[in-house]
Order: sequence, then C-alpha cells, then structure tokens
Amino acid sequence: MLLASNMLISIVSASYLIVSMALIRDISSDSSVLVAIAPLFRTLSSVTLGLIAGYIIDRFGARKIMVVSTLLTSLSLCVMAISTRVYLIYVMLFLTSTFLVVFYRPANNAFIPAVIKSEELLRVNSILRALSYVNFIVMPTLMGVLAEKYNPHILFYAMVLISLASILPLIFIKIQEEKNPCLSTRLSEIFDGFEYLFRERAVVTIFLLYMLVMLTTGGINIALNMFVLEELKMGISIIGVLTSIFTGGLILGNFFLGFLKKVSKGRVVTIGILLTGLGYIILSVSSSLLLIFILQLLLGLFASFIVTPSMTVFQEVVPSNLRGRVFSGISIFLGLSTLISSITVSVLINFINSRSIIFACGMITFLLGGTNITLGKLRKRLYKPR
Repeated sequence: MLLASNMLISIVSASYLIVSMALIRDISSDSSVLVAIAPLFRTLSSVTLGLIAGYIIDRFGARKIMVVSTLLTSLSLCVMAISTRVYLIYVMLFLTSTFLVVFYRPANNAFIPAVIKSEELLRVNSILRALSYVNFIVMPTLMGVLAEKYNPHILFYAMVLISLASILPLIFIKIQEEKNPCLSTRLSEIFDGFEYLFRERAVVTIFLLYMLVMLTTGGINIALNMFVLEELKMGISIIGVLTSIFTGGLILGNFFLGFLKKVSKGRVVTIGILLTGLGYIILSVSSSLLLIFILQLLLGLFASFIVTPSMTVFQEVVPSNLRGRVFSGISIFLGLSTLISSITVSVLINFINSRSIIFACGMITFLLGGTNITLGKLRKRLYKPR
C-alpha cells in the first residue's frame, strides 16, 4: 500500500515542473526567460513555509497531512490545466511545491516509521527512494516528449488522476494516527524540532555530519559544470548525461542497500562519506570522459550510502510526536546548506579553477569521514534504535 502510494505521488512530483514549463512556453510565445525562471517558484516554498510545516504535521497527524496535501495538489494541478496566464501558473507552481515538498515529503518521512517495523526501515526506505529516483529519470523525459505532441493541459488532468489515485492506498493502511493531542498552539513549539536536532545525543552527531557533508558538496555541481565546459571543452548535453548517470548510481545504491540485513548504518554512512571524498579527489585529476562517467555512477552510489541510512536513523530515533518538526527542520537545514555551498562555489569559481574546488571538496569530505571514524564508540550508541 505504502509503496503504491509513494510510487504514484513521485510520478506527479517528477512531472509537474516540466509540463508547467511546456505550458508556459505555449502561452507566452516561446519566451525563454519566462520558461527558465519557472523552477524558481518551486524552490521558494521550502524557504518561506518550511518552518511551520512540521508543526502542522505533528499537530494533525502525518497521514491526514499527506491526504490533504495530495488533494490540494490535485486542485492546483486542475487550476494549471485551465490556466491561460503565466502568472497564475507561477502561483500554482509555488503552491504545488508547497503541498508536495514542504508538507507531503516530511509527513511521508514521519509516516513511514509508524507503519514499518524498525528492522525493515532501511530496506523499505531504500526501495522507496530507488523507485522515486527512477521516476525522476524517466518522467521528465517522457513528459517532455508528450508535451511536444499533446496539449500540456491534458497532461495536467492525467496528473490529477494519478495524484488522487495515490490517496487510496493511504486510506487502507491501518495505524494509530500519529497525532499529538497534547500539542498546544504556542509559537515556541514550532522550534522544538530544531532544538531536538541539536540537543538529542542520539541524532546530533549524524545530523551535524550530514549537514557538513551537504555544506561541502551541495554546490559541487557548479564546479563540475564548469569543469565539463571549460576543462573538458564539452557541451551542455554532457552535463545532463552526468546528472542522469549520478541518479542511476543513486538507484543502484538504494537497491543494494535494500538487500542488506542487520547492517551498521553508522558504518555504511562513514564508508559513503570516505568513498565520496575519494571519488571527488580522483575526479578532480581526471581527463578521460569514460572515467568521469564511471566516477559519477559511483558517486551516486556512495551518496545513497549517506542519505538513506541517515534518514533511517532519524526515523528510528525521533519520537513520533516530533517527527514532523524534525524532518521539516532537516529539510530546511539541507536547503540552507546547499544554498550556502552553491553561493560559495559560485564566488570561488571566479578565482579558483574548477579542478581545485572539486579537489578541496573531496578532501574535506574525506576528512569528515575520517573524523567520524574517531567517534566509533559514541556512534554505536547513536545508531541504536530506542
């Protein structure tokens, strides 16, 4: 049931932006600028509304928020299906992203440990993420082709049906509702998730390590793009290929994790960090396109070793009445880490060549992995589910 629901909603998540861009192109006389800025409206919501989302999830229950978010997503897609104004599409992009990313995703992360046994969490998370990554490779391409042949309005109606269908499996999953009846309406409780992340010994180390890795590598794609364009003298199409290969690595890594049993998540995360750092170090001195393709595949695989076990630990350890706020807090910090990293790399790229930046990011990441090894005794306690 959970797999079916996640699979359907991930199809919508992977499709709505490219169809929106096709619609904007059609109704704005092929204005490239109006099409190009469309993704901006998808990212604004996490910055502006992410703080209150977790509180609402904990207040009303993860499943209810998932259902309501999906219904509102369907409504916003319906509006886009009949839109003839670009500004209205931008507004709906903002709202759709709000419902899917800001509310649905943290609610889903909070909902999974309520219906999946602790020992099965890593396997289930791995499968769900792998299938989601498959959709994010296949659906933009498929929808882009369909948008060229058919009216984008029709595709929006199809996405409405898919999103509504994703609600049905949720209804039949039997759990005790993840609602905290004692939660008051005090504003200070909105920040309880942040406080927990920095206070609770069971998560603070992995959280800080995760954020530091993202702070180091979050903007590395900018350096990698410059590396491809200036160092390798390749075209933009190669950048798209590298992105697809990296995502393919994520898929392989998550499928691999899905077959592991009774594995130390801390050890997997540490291995992932060390290998990621090593991979970027090797990439920084590479000139062979084939080797770079192989490294991108491996880097995607190594990234899955960091992300999926880390999120599984949070699901195991965080109390049910705090999960919404904690996962929303993690999303906010991830966004900020990536933003800071991207801005930093964007500035440095004007003064330092891309190879040096990639090498530095790889070295710092490798050292973070080494630092994590020194915390071995503490980590055994941190990764043990309550």
